[in-house]
Amino acid sequence: MAKISSEERARRKQMYDAVILNIFMTESWEAITYDRLARELTISKSTLQRYYPSRMHFVTALQGKVMPIVARNLDFTSSQSFISSWETALNSDPHFRNVVRMFIDNLMSRAPHPTTQGAMMRLLEQLKAVTSENDALKTLKIALGTSVLSFNNFL
Repeated sequence: MAKISSEERARRKQMYDAVILNIFMTESWEAITYDRLARELTISKSTLQRYYPSRMHFVTALQGKVMPIVARNLDFTSSQSFISSWETALNSDPHFRNVVRMFIDNLMSRAPHPTTQGAMMRLLEQLKAVTSENDALKTLKIALGTSVLSFNNFL
């Protein structure tokens, strides 16, 4: 196999990242698979694995692009405002729903991606700015629990 320059590798990674982001935004985290990406990009799965050694590495394509989707929907003025805005976004914004589902899936994996853990910590820190640490944690638990129930059609 011919070697490619670091510039070409970066260009290809950027292109692959764009396809991952598009699938994520239009469909869901679950739709992002090696098979699907290989078909979309007309490359082999082994080529993809050089850029994304495991499925969880697909998260790198979303770095810096999904937290703004979450943040624009949320009201951090109080715990109750946060919970209310979270529930509204969960029911009205499919992109928000996709992001939350991906966060939960990733956090529940054997090796959560540090980016996902960092995003959750930032949410917690923003909540701690308006309430106590204990209440901030409770608020996040309610929001995530509400999400899990919603994804399983209990709400």
